[in-house]
Amino acid sequence: MIFESGHAAVPLLVAIGYTYRGENGIPRRHFFVRDGTHHLHLFENESSDWQRHLRFRDRLIASPELTARYSQLKLAAAEQAKGDREIYQTLKSSFIEEFQKG
Repeated sequence: MIFESGHAAVPLLVAIGYTYRGENGIPRRHFFVRDGTHHLHLFENESSDWQRHLRFRDRLIASPELTARYSQLKLAAAEQAKGDREIYQTLKSSFIEEFQKG
């Protein structure tokens, strides 16, 4: 199911328990949370952030070495963050930012 703007998905996701948080600081994104552990991001088709995520995904698919490094980083970040999502995101961000430069 494809939703061009993402707005049509909002009532469907709310109906299954997600809380809608709007764009939450990122234009053309729809952000949802559920049970404090699930975060769902819907980016509008062709938005710059959607394209950025696709490039990151494609790079990971193309490089097993990069994927292994990112996986190790995520595991270490999760252990260090001890459930604090903001700390976890911060610990991953430098890797992602460096990747986007290269």
